[in-house]
Amino acid sequence: MNGQKLLMTTTFAVLITDVLRQFFPDQDFQYKWVNDIYLNHKKVVGILTEAVLDLESSSTAAFVVGIGMNVATQLFPNDLKAKVTSMSATPVDRNLLVSRLIETIAAHYMDYANPEYLDAYRQHAVVLGREVHLQLGDETVVGVAQQIEADGALTIKTTDGELRTFTSGEVTKVHYAGQQEDSQK
Repeated sequence: MNGQKLLMTTTFAVLITDVLRQFFPDQDFQYKWVNDIYLNHKKVVGILTEAVLDLESSSTAAFVVGIGMNVATQLFPNDLKAKVTSMSATPVDRNLLVSRLIETIAAHYMDYANPEYLDAYRQHAVVLGREVHLQLGDETVVGVAQQIEADGALTIKTTDGELRTFTSGEVTKVHYAGQQEDSQK
């Protein structure tokens, strides 16, 4: 189930970004594993994917997906200014944006295991090749993100040289050339 959830999340990120590029063609959107879309090293979209289990069959009955976007917000609280941004200072037709998102997701969500979506996700993954901090409960794993696996899991080469693969956790820091970015939950 976790692999399904990860692939669903990466696919939704790609589908959402495809729509956003229609409205903001000059923006360079990137993905922070697994559920955030970034612009200029700051979060602009968060995706929450939850699985609903059928208790009788112990299988996934449904997925619930929530999407939060900073479309044209200009004023952020001081504690968020360094972590989040907006896609544009110019307002867009939000109804049209939402309808395109719904149309696109409805047309493609069942194809979430298509490897083309994961390939597109990998091409714009901001974490690959960079030092990251992955939070797993009370444990923080530090290392260089090596690969996003076929099931959407993240493989990190830790500071002690061990390769570890994760299907959950949150990347809380991404180190860019000469700087460190904190993520926004």
